[in-house]
Amino acid sequence: MEQVCGRPLGLKFNEVTCDLYIVDAYFGLMVVRSNGGVAKQLAITVEEVSFRFTNALDIDQDTGIVYFTNTSILFQRWAYAIAMQTGDKTRRLLKYDREPKSDGVAKRLILFKWGCIKQIRGFCFSY
Repeated sequence: MEQVCGRPLGLKFNEVTCDLYIVDAYFGLMVVRSNGGVAKQLAITVEEVSFRFTNALDIDQDTGIVYFTNTSILFQRWAYAIAMQTGDKTRRLLKYDREPKSDGVAKRLILFKWGCIKQIRGFCFSY
């Protein structure tokens, strides 16, 4: 049922704008603006490759840039064990900059191995 209803795995408030950012395993990066309402989908692909399993996020409170992970471009969350068993190496660290000059498109930063990945401006993603 979670493929229909979603499975939010990461939530974080932007402390400046009071927007709530969400990464959902099936629906990608979403936001609920400070005035409330339904979550708006911000990104479901990067470089024309669909997210299959977005997983964790953090926000640089100084710049507003949202960093998030995509555990696999091949397997969805329900197939997590298969991704591990097959040695899936398609994990990506991504960023989304809401500023107009960045065109609001998610960008790929790095591919990474399981566990704690590169620390960026004090952020360390792990799962």
